[in-house]
Amino acid sequence: MNLTNIVFLGAAITWIALPMNVNHTSVMWKKPEYVMAFAMFGFSGIAMFLGITSSVGGDALLLIRFSPLIAAGIFVTIVNLANGAIVRPPGLLLFGVFVPMGAFAIVEHSFVMPLMSLAILGPAIVVPRLGYSTEPLYTGLRDAVRVTLIVLSLYIMILPGQVIGPCRGDKCSIWGLSIGAFGSGNAFGVYLAFVAGISIILARNAITAALSTIASAALVDATSGRSAMIAWAVTVLAAHTWRLTRSSKKSHAVKVTGIGAAALVTVVGTYPWRPDDFTGRANLWIVAKEQFLSSPLFGYGPSFWVRQERTSYVDSNYATHNLLWELLISSGFVGTALLTMSVLWLIRSSHPEVQGLTVVLTTAWLASSTLEVTAAPGRLYLLPGVLLLIFVQGQSRTHKTGGSSDFHESGALISRADAESWSMLGGWAPTRPGSGAFKGGELLTRKLGDGSRGCGVFRVFR
Repeated sequence: MNLTNIVFLGAAITWIALPMNVNHTSVMWKKPEYVMAFAMFGFSGIAMFLGITSSVGGDALLLIRFSPLIAAGIFVTIVNLANGAIVRPPGLLLFGVFVPMGAFAIVEHSFVMPLMSLAILGPAIVVPRLGYSTEPLYTGLRDAVRVTLIVLSLYIMILPGQVIGPCRGDKCSIWGLSIGAFGSGNAFGVYLAFVAGISIILARNAITAALSTIASAALVDATSGRSAMIAWAVTVLAAHTWRLTRSSKKSHAVKVTGIGAAALVTVVGTYPWRPDDFTGRANLWIVAKEQFLSSPLFGYGPSFWVRQERTSYVDSNYATHNLLWELLISSGFVGTALLTMSVLWLIRSSHPEVQGLTVVLTTAWLASSTLEVTAAPGRLYLLPGVLLLIFVQGQSRTHKTGGSSDFHESGALISRADAESWSMLGGWAPTRPGSGAFKGGELLTRKLGDGSRGCGVFRVFR
């Protein structure tokens, strides 16, 4: 093993060892949120690293790669329905995106891909009445990232020449290195860029956040090209901005990063580049624009771009390599508008304590989809769990990344604050000691918007 491999192995091990503000796995692994999180970035991350990223081989290969995430989506949706789920406006709008896509699927007899996408996004549409719990969600994210990095570390040790190898084409990193025989172009780098933001969010303090930034920068650069590095830069900026401003409820800095990421996706995709710019991506955008103008309202369906014939003009048609054009081609202006309204409504209606993180995750999604397609409704791309995570985060009821909490919701609201207002208001605080509503529990109260107080039954984890 040469010095370069030792450096990158050290970066991976450092990232794995960094402490994060989440509960123990032994407490959380049975929760639906944990199952979802691990499926989003554990199984998917490992499969991506092993190179199962191409759509070559048809929908069957993608079904195999994302089967844990699909199973988790179906399982959590069923659990939600059994426990009295609801569909909030953001989820309803998201489901609306699938309506025109369903019409195309009927005509083209191509049901598999839209159904797989809908199965994954089921928990984003059908949510628990009291919202999701973030503690098992973040615990699952931490474990998923660590397991994937452990696999990466093992390959660096066992096959150093194949995992970290010489440059090839535009995938040459700053250090003259990129992922080798087991690689997947920019795909794994995009994964690392996204989870770098998660690690910074969950970091215990500024030092561990800085170490996460340095380790992730080295690994993203070593495994990908500029697409992932752009995603990493914007994601890390948004995550650190959140850490610096989270104590200020009036800060709009995080929202500015989200607006900037949306502008980046739009401007890069629509600017009149030369066809060979961005290693031929600009040529794809030119073709996409021409096709969109021919069917602007509803597009062509979620698999049109993949199924069209390969030509010298469109030689990389597994994705448009830009989120804006992907949405416009697959669902037209109507579907794009519905998804946009869905995300904006999600952010606007999020619990005040999770709203900032919802914006950070949305920013990371947009940044990683500027020169790739990370996640979009209707078809499975690099990380379809990203979109699910945004909607789960945005429809969560609490946020505890600033320090481990002893309290975790286990029962029903027992005061005049109904489930809807409870899931939208913050400020839980324990009443006088010993005021438990049942054995092993403690009665918690929260100040409601009208000045009255609601209360809930909590279970204590020690």
